[in-house]
Amino acid sequence: MKNVDWLGVVRDSSLVAGLRPMWSRDAIFVPLHYVVISKECVVEVLAENVDVFRIGGSPPQAAPSSLSP
Repeated sequence: MKNVDWLGVVRDSSLVAGLRPMWSRDAIFVPLHYVVISKECVVEVLAENVDVFRIGGSPPQAAPSSLSP
């Protein structure tokens, strides 16, 4: 994956545990805690799963394109 150096899953995440009381007891999924390391930054994500899509252009150009169906 270009510009993504590493993607990992945090097990027994204190972030997920701290947010758990805010979730409905009927929650469909329990998110996992992902850490993504790129050349530019570190991003933490709480999600059921993570997909990476490459869209050309600068971040301001690519962001609106990522929202289109």
